Amino acid sequence: MSTDDDVAKDLPEGMEKLDEGQWAESTNPGTKARDPLRLAPAWRRWAFVVVPAVGIVELVLHLQQTHSVVPDRHFADAAQSIEKELKPDDLVLFAPKWVDPVGREMAGPNIMTMARSARPDETRFARAFELSIRGEHRPEVAGWQKTEERQFGGVTVTVLTNPSHAVVKDDLVRHLTPDQATAYRVDLGSGMEQPCAYNVGPTQSGGVYYPFGPATPGARWNCNGTFAGVSVIQDLEHDPRQCILAPTVGPGGALRIKFANITFGNSVHGHHSLHYDSERHATGEIVSLVFKSGDKNIGRAEHRVGTGWTGFELSTQELAGQRGELTVDVISRSQLRQYCFEADTR
Repeated sequence: MSTDDDVAKDLPEGMEKLDEGQWAESTNPGTKARDPLRLAPAWRRWAFVVVPAVGIVELVLHLQQTHSVVPDRHFADAAQSIEKELKPDDLVLFAPKWVDPVGREMAGPNIMTMARSARPDETRFARAFELSIRGEHRPEVAGWQKTEERQFGGVTVTVLTNPSHAVVKDDLVRHLTPDQATAYRVDLGSGMEQPCAYNVGPTQSGGVYYPFGPATPGARWNCNGTFAGVSVIQDLEHDPRQCILAPTVGPGGALRIKFANITFGNSVHGHHSLHYDSERHATGEIVSLVFKSGDKNIGRAEHRVGTGWTGFELSTQELAGQRGELTVDVISRSQLRQYCFEADTR
């Protein structure tokens, strides 16, 4: 019976016995050398498989992604199906939210009007058409009642009714025209009003240096150091909001806008904020909106910088059913160039 020593004597030149009972070829005769592949852990010996495995996974995911894309024509067909039945107080939105740019492009400006795309909230809409993919839905209409559902390829059209629809009597954003409104810069100490001149010119795009801002409207009231005009800001949720851009004057002054022949309801309902790049710093500065009608003080709504697109509601029950002038003063201790508000009577 041969022993390990006998076997070692019979090894070819350059092969030696290792302590673990394994054999390896020595690069230098007379020295021991371990075979790294035989002695390495199993995961190291198969590590090279990771690279082709990752490539296969990427290929499978790529095929899944490209084959699951909903064609643009499905959005176009769905939008065309609702266009003829749309009413001014109907909302159109897309789910999930990230598909909104595609949906708006396919629907076109006749469907995706500024009133729908840059809406202040959803309360003013009596009905909604939700165009969705992959079974997703928008949380804004989660509590609405579904009345109908249609399918256009990969796009589902869901018709919903608003159980808490608020009827808007007058919208201040729509009312900001030279025949229905006037603007003034006011000295709060003396009460003196300095009329603002109404001008129509080219719209100026937002600044390209910090802080970035909304577009300066071409049609606006130009005051000494401020102005008033309709623009669109980006809120903290990156949603567009159409509103009255009204940079604050600073200490001792106010921007005053008088809206003529307003139809009053039970309340003044509105929202306000700064543009995203200024609002996100949460400085805590306060902007106040003071509402009056004649000698009657309706109330004050305050916005604290950093709270985002926030809403307010002031009671006008004593004025309900009447028509008259509505005065709005924009007041702040700070000069905030990107303040914007909207309001309506309902």
